[in-house]
Amino acid sequence: MLDILLDIVCVLLIILGILLFLVVVLAGIVLLTPIKYSSKGSYIEKFRCEFNISWLFKIIRFNGTFDENGLLWNIRLLFFKVFDQDDLKKYLEGMGETKVSEEKEQSEEIKETTEVTELTDEIKETQPEKTDEKPETPIDEKTDEKLTEIKEPEKKKNIFDKIKEKYDNILLKIKDIKIKIKRFYRNAKKIALKADELKEFLSREEVKKELRTIGKQFLKILKHIKPKVLKGRLLIGTGEPDKTGMLIGTMCIFYGLYGDDFNVTADFENKVFEGEYFLKGSFNILVFVLFIIRVLCQKNLVKYIINFRL
Repeated sequence: MLDILLDIVCVLLIILGILLFLVVVLAGIVLLTPIKYSSKGSYIEKFRCEFNISWLFKIIRFNGTFDENGLLWNIRLLFFKVFDQDDLKKYLEGMGETKVSEEKEQSEEIKETTEVTELTDEIKETQPEKTDEKPETPIDEKTDEKLTEIKEPEKKKNIFDKIKEKYDNILLKIKDIKIKIKRFYRNAKKIALKADELKEFLSREEVKKELRTIGKQFLKILKHIKPKVLKGRLLIGTGEPDKTGMLIGTMCIFYGLYGDDFNVTADFENKVFEGEYFLKGSFNILVFVLFIIRVLCQKNLVKYIINFRL
Protein backbone atom coordinates (compact mmCIF):
# COMPACT_ATOMS: atom_id res chain seq x y z
CA MET A 1 0.00 0.00 0.00
CA LEU A 2 2.81 2.42 0.91
CA ASP A 3 4.59 1.59 -2.35
CA ILE A 4 1.50 2.52 -4.37
CA LEU A 5 1.14 5.84 -2.47
CA LEU A 6 4.82 6.65 -3.04
CA ASP A 7 4.46 5.90 -6.74
CA ILE A 8 1.42 8.23 -6.98
CA VAL A 9 3.29 11.01 -5.13
CA CYS A 10 6.31 10.57 -7.43
CA VAL A 11 4.09 10.76 -10.54
CA LEU A 12 2.37 13.92 -9.23
CA LEU A 13 5.75 15.52 -8.44
CA ILE A 14 7.01 14.68 -11.94
CA ILE A 15 3.89 16.22 -13.52
CA LEU A 16 4.27 19.36 -11.35
CA GLY A 17 7.95 19.58 -12.30
CA ILE A 18 7.12 19.31 -16.01
CA LEU A 19 4.42 21.98 -15.68
CA LEU A 20 6.79 24.32 -13.82
CA PHE A 21 9.47 23.72 -16.45
CA LEU A 22 6.99 24.56 -19.24
CA VAL A 23 5.90 27.73 -17.42
CA VAL A 24 9.53 28.82 -16.98
CA VAL A 25 10.29 28.09 -20.64
CA LEU A 26 7.22 30.01 -21.84
CA ALA A 27 8.03 32.95 -19.54
CA GLY A 28 11.60 32.95 -20.85
CA ILE A 29 10.40 32.91 -24.47
CA VAL A 30 7.94 35.76 -23.84
CA LEU A 31 10.39 37.90 -21.84
CA LEU A 32 13.63 37.24 -23.72
CA THR A 33 12.47 36.90 -27.34
CA PRO A 34 13.29 40.29 -28.91
CA ILE A 35 10.66 42.47 -30.51
CA LYS A 36 12.24 43.59 -33.79
CA TYR A 37 11.26 46.74 -35.63
CA SER A 38 12.32 48.36 -38.89
CA SER A 39 11.23 51.33 -40.96
CA LYS A 40 12.17 53.04 -44.21
CA GLY A 41 10.86 56.16 -45.83
CA SER A 42 11.56 58.91 -48.30
CA TYR A 43 10.45 62.43 -49.10
CA ILE A 44 11.08 63.34 -52.73
CA GLU A 45 8.11 65.47 -53.81
CA LYS A 46 5.87 62.99 -51.93
CA PHE A 47 6.25 61.39 -48.50
CA ARG A 48 6.08 57.63 -48.01
CA CYS A 49 6.94 55.53 -44.95
CA GLU A 50 6.88 51.77 -44.33
CA PHE A 51 7.24 50.10 -40.93
CA ASN A 52 7.31 46.56 -39.61
CA ILE A 53 7.23 45.12 -36.06
CA SER A 54 7.70 41.38 -35.47
CA TRP A 55 7.78 39.12 -32.40
CA LEU A 56 8.36 35.45 -31.64
CA PHE A 57 10.61 34.83 -34.68
CA LYS A 58 8.22 36.74 -37.02
CA ILE A 59 5.23 34.58 -36.06
CA ILE A 60 3.38 37.75 -35.04
CA ARG A 61 3.85 40.77 -37.33
CA PHE A 62 2.52 44.30 -37.50
CA ASN A 63 3.00 45.90 -40.93
CA GLY A 64 1.99 49.33 -42.13
CA THR A 65 2.48 52.14 -44.62
CA PHE A 66 1.90 55.85 -44.31
CA ASP A 67 1.68 58.24 -47.27
CA GLU A 68 -0.49 61.04 -48.64
CA ASN A 69 -3.47 58.65 -48.81
CA GLY A 70 -3.30 57.95 -45.08
CA LEU A 71 -2.31 55.08 -42.80
CA LEU A 72 -2.75 51.42 -43.80
CA TRP A 73 -1.84 48.64 -41.36
CA ASN A 74 -2.50 44.98 -40.60
CA ILE A 75 -1.63 42.34 -38.01
CA ARG A 76 -0.56 38.93 -39.28
CA LEU A 77 -0.11 35.55 -37.61
CA LEU A 78 2.38 33.63 -39.76
CA PHE A 79 1.04 34.29 -43.30
CA PHE A 80 -2.59 34.91 -42.30
CA LYS A 81 -4.11 38.35 -41.80
CA VAL A 82 -5.76 38.57 -38.37
CA PHE A 83 -6.78 42.22 -38.05
CA ASP A 84 -6.51 45.48 -40.02
CA GLN A 85 -7.89 49.02 -40.12
CA ASP A 86 -11.09 47.92 -41.91
CA ASP A 87 -11.84 45.42 -39.14
CA LEU A 88 -11.20 48.15 -36.57
CA LYS A 89 -13.65 50.49 -38.34
CA LYS A 90 -16.30 47.75 -38.45
CA TYR A 91 -15.74 47.00 -34.77
CA LEU A 92 -16.06 50.69 -33.80
CA GLU A 93 -19.17 51.07 -35.97
CA GLY A 94 -20.66 47.98 -34.32
CA MET A 95 -19.91 49.45 -30.90
CA GLY A 96 -21.63 52.69 -31.93
CA GLU A 97 -24.67 50.80 -33.24
CA THR A 98 -24.96 48.76 -30.04
CA LYS A 99 -24.81 51.96 -27.98
CA VAL A 100 -27.50 53.57 -30.13
CA SER A 101 -29.71 50.46 -29.88
CA GLU A 102 -29.23 50.37 -26.10
CA GLU A 103 -30.21 54.03 -25.87
CA LYS A 104 -33.29 53.37 -28.03
CA GLU A 105 -34.29 50.43 -25.84
CA GLN A 106 -33.88 52.56 -22.72
CA SER A 107 -35.96 55.37 -24.22
CA GLU A 108 -38.68 52.90 -25.26
CA GLU A 109 -38.72 51.41 -21.75
CA ILE A 110 -39.05 54.90 -20.28
CA LYS A 111 -41.92 55.67 -22.69
CA GLU A 112 -43.70 52.42 -21.75
CA THR A 113 -43.35 53.13 -18.04
CA THR A 114 -44.65 56.69 -18.48
CA GLU A 115 -47.61 55.43 -20.53
CA VAL A 116 -48.42 52.84 -17.86
CA THR A 117 -48.27 55.46 -15.10
CA GLU A 118 -50.48 57.82 -17.12
CA LEU A 119 -53.05 55.05 -17.70
CA THR A 120 -53.10 54.17 -14.02
CA ASP A 121 -53.57 57.83 -13.10
CA GLU A 122 -56.46 58.13 -15.60
CA ILE A 123 -58.10 54.98 -14.19
CA LYS A 124 -57.76 56.37 -10.67
CA GLU A 125 -59.30 59.67 -11.75
CA THR A 126 -62.26 57.99 -13.51
CA GLN A 127 -63.07 55.71 -10.55
CA PRO A 128 -65.41 57.43 -8.05
CA GLU A 129 -64.11 57.86 -4.56
CA LYS A 130 -66.04 56.05 -1.85
CA THR A 131 -67.33 58.60 0.64
CA ASP A 132 -70.12 58.70 3.20
CA GLU A 133 -71.30 62.09 1.92
CA LYS A 134 -74.44 62.40 -0.17
CA PRO A 135 -73.92 62.71 -3.92
CA GLU A 136 -74.00 66.24 -5.20
CA THR A 137 -76.97 67.35 -7.26
CA PRO A 138 -76.18 67.59 -10.97
CA ILE A 139 -75.68 71.08 -12.36
CA ASP A 140 -77.69 72.16 -15.35
CA GLU A 141 -75.98 73.07 -18.60
CA LYS A 142 -77.23 76.65 -18.35
CA THR A 143 -75.78 77.13 -14.88
CA ASP A 144 -72.51 75.56 -16.08
CA GLU A 145 -72.31 78.09 -18.94
CA LYS A 146 -72.99 80.92 -16.50
CA LEU A 147 -70.20 79.67 -14.24
CA THR A 148 -67.73 79.65 -17.14
CA GLU A 149 -68.76 83.20 -18.00
CA ILE A 150 -68.24 84.28 -14.38
CA LYS A 151 -64.71 82.81 -14.32
CA GLU A 152 -62.03 85.49 -14.46
CA PRO A 153 -59.89 85.57 -17.60
CA GLU A 154 -56.15 84.86 -17.28
CA LYS A 155 -54.17 87.93 -16.34
CA LYS A 156 -51.79 89.14 -19.04
CA LYS A 157 -48.27 90.02 -17.89
CA ASN A 158 -47.69 93.74 -17.87
CA ILE A 159 -44.33 95.52 -18.34
CA PHE A 160 -43.54 95.56 -14.61
CA ASP A 161 -43.97 91.79 -14.32
CA LYS A 162 -41.64 91.23 -17.28
CA ILE A 163 -39.03 93.58 -15.78
CA LYS A 164 -39.30 91.71 -12.47
CA GLU A 165 -38.78 88.34 -14.22
CA LYS A 166 -35.69 89.65 -16.02
CA TYR A 167 -34.38 91.11 -12.76
CA ASP A 168 -34.87 87.75 -11.01
CA ASN A 169 -33.05 85.94 -13.86
CA ILE A 170 -30.13 88.37 -13.61
CA LEU A 171 -29.95 87.80 -9.84
CA LEU A 172 -29.89 84.01 -10.37
CA LYS A 173 -27.09 84.34 -12.92
CA ILE A 174 -25.07 86.53 -10.55
CA LYS A 175 -25.52 83.96 -7.76
CA ASP A 176 -24.40 81.20 -10.14
CA ILE A 177 -21.28 83.20 -11.08
CA LYS A 178 -20.52 83.77 -7.38
CA ILE A 179 -20.78 80.03 -6.68
CA LYS A 180 -18.46 79.25 -9.62
CA ILE A 181 -15.90 81.83 -8.44
CA LYS A 182 -15.96 80.41 -4.91
CA ARG A 183 -15.53 76.87 -6.31
CA PHE A 184 -12.62 77.99 -8.51
CA TYR A 185 -10.95 79.76 -5.58
CA ARG A 186 -11.38 76.66 -3.41
CA ASN A 187 -9.87 74.41 -6.10
CA ALA A 188 -6.99 76.84 -6.69
CA LYS A 189 -6.28 76.87 -2.96
CA LYS A 190 -6.22 73.05 -2.91
CA ILE A 191 -3.84 72.96 -5.90
CA ALA A 192 -1.54 75.49 -4.21
CA LEU A 193 -1.47 73.39 -1.04
CA LYS A 194 -0.75 70.25 -3.07
CA ALA A 195 2.05 72.08 -4.92
CA ASP A 196 3.67 73.10 -1.62
CA GLU A 197 3.28 69.54 -0.36
CA LEU A 198 4.87 68.15 -3.55
CA LYS A 199 7.74 70.65 -3.32
CA GLU A 200 8.43 69.61 0.28
CA PHE A 201 8.21 65.93 -0.68
CA LEU A 202 10.66 66.29 -3.60
CA SER A 203 13.17 68.15 -1.39
CA ARG A 204 13.75 65.05 0.79
CA GLU A 205 17.06 63.26 0.27
CA GLU A 206 15.58 59.73 0.11
CA VAL A 207 13.10 60.87 -2.54
CA LYS A 208 15.91 62.47 -4.58
CA LYS A 209 17.81 59.16 -4.49
CA GLU A 210 14.73 57.27 -5.68
CA LEU A 211 14.20 59.75 -8.54
CA ARG A 212 17.85 59.40 -9.58
CA THR A 213 17.57 55.61 -9.71
CA ILE A 214 14.38 55.83 -11.81
CA GLY A 215 16.04 58.34 -14.13
CA LYS A 216 19.04 56.04 -14.64
CA GLN A 217 16.77 53.08 -15.39
CA PHE A 218 14.75 55.18 -17.85
CA LEU A 219 17.94 56.19 -19.70
CA LYS A 220 18.89 52.51 -19.90
CA ILE A 221 15.52 51.74 -21.50
CA LEU A 222 16.04 54.52 -24.07
CA LYS A 223 19.47 53.12 -24.92
CA HIS A 224 17.99 49.63 -25.17
CA ILE A 225 15.16 50.55 -27.57
CA LYS A 226 17.07 53.03 -29.77
CA PRO A 227 17.78 51.88 -33.35
CA LYS A 228 20.86 49.73 -33.83
CA VAL A 229 21.08 50.81 -37.50
CA LEU A 230 20.25 54.26 -38.82
CA LYS A 231 21.14 55.18 -42.38
CA GLY A 232 19.97 57.94 -44.66
CA ARG A 233 20.55 61.26 -46.30
CA LEU A 234 19.00 64.71 -46.00
CA LEU A 235 19.31 67.63 -48.40
CA ILE A 236 18.06 70.84 -46.84
CA GLY A 237 17.99 74.50 -47.79
CA THR A 238 15.87 77.47 -46.77
CA GLY A 239 16.76 79.75 -49.72
CA GLU A 240 18.65 82.08 -47.36
CA PRO A 241 22.31 81.21 -46.56
CA ASP A 242 22.27 82.57 -42.99
CA LYS A 243 19.15 80.63 -41.94
CA THR A 244 20.42 77.47 -43.64
CA GLY A 245 23.70 77.77 -41.73
CA MET A 246 21.85 78.23 -38.42
CA LEU A 247 19.68 75.18 -39.17
CA ILE A 248 22.69 72.99 -40.00
CA GLY A 249 24.42 74.21 -36.85
CA THR A 250 21.49 73.18 -34.65
CA MET A 251 21.33 69.77 -36.38
CA CYS A 252 25.02 69.20 -35.59
CA ILE A 253 24.08 69.19 -31.88
CA PHE A 254 22.21 65.90 -32.46
CA TYR A 255 25.12 64.31 -34.35
CA GLY A 256 25.55 61.77 -31.54
CA LEU A 257 22.07 60.41 -32.23
CA TYR A 258 22.24 59.85 -36.00
CA GLY A 259 26.02 59.28 -36.43
CA ASP A 260 28.13 58.97 -39.58
CA ASP A 261 25.72 56.80 -41.58
CA PHE A 262 23.19 59.63 -41.84
CA ASN A 263 24.43 62.26 -44.27
CA VAL A 264 23.17 65.85 -43.94
CA THR A 265 24.02 68.26 -46.76
CA ALA A 266 23.11 71.91 -47.04
CA ASP A 267 22.00 73.83 -50.11
CA PHE A 268 22.77 77.50 -49.45
CA GLU A 269 21.25 78.75 -52.72
CA ASN A 270 17.96 76.88 -53.25
CA LYS A 271 14.93 76.20 -51.10
CA VAL A 272 14.81 72.42 -50.92
CA PHE A 273 13.90 69.62 -48.52
CA GLU A 274 14.25 65.97 -49.48
CA GLY A 275 15.73 62.81 -48.06
CA GLU A 276 15.38 59.14 -47.22
CA TYR A 277 16.13 56.92 -44.24
CA PHE A 278 16.32 53.33 -43.04
CA LEU A 279 16.38 52.16 -39.42
CA LYS A 280 16.04 48.94 -37.49
CA GLY A 281 16.37 47.82 -33.90
CA SER A 282 15.11 45.43 -31.26
CA PHE A 283 14.17 45.24 -27.58
CA ASN A 284 12.76 42.68 -25.17
CA ILE A 285 9.96 42.83 -22.62
CA LEU A 286 12.22 41.82 -19.71
CA VAL A 287 13.79 45.30 -19.61
CA PHE A 288 10.36 46.91 -19.13
CA VAL A 289 9.37 44.36 -16.48
CA LEU A 290 12.60 45.08 -14.54
CA PHE A 291 11.96 48.82 -14.86
CA ILE A 292 8.44 48.43 -13.41
CA ILE A 293 9.82 46.32 -10.56
CA ARG A 294 12.47 48.96 -9.84
CA VAL A 295 9.80 51.69 -9.78
CA LEU A 296 7.59 49.66 -7.42
CA CYS A 297 10.58 49.17 -5.09
CA GLN A 298 10.78 52.94 -4.50
CA LYS A 299 8.60 52.95 -1.40
CA ASN A 300 8.32 56.71 -0.82
CA LEU A 301 7.27 57.52 -4.38
CA VAL A 302 4.79 54.65 -4.59
CA LYS A 303 3.25 55.60 -1.24
CA TYR A 304 2.91 59.25 -2.31
CA ILE A 305 1.32 58.33 -5.66
CA ILE A 306 -1.19 55.97 -3.99
CA ASN A 307 -2.19 58.57 -1.37
CA PHE A 308 -2.20 61.51 -3.80
CA ARG A 309 -5.59 63.15 -4.19
CA LEU A 310 -6.21 66.45 -5.93
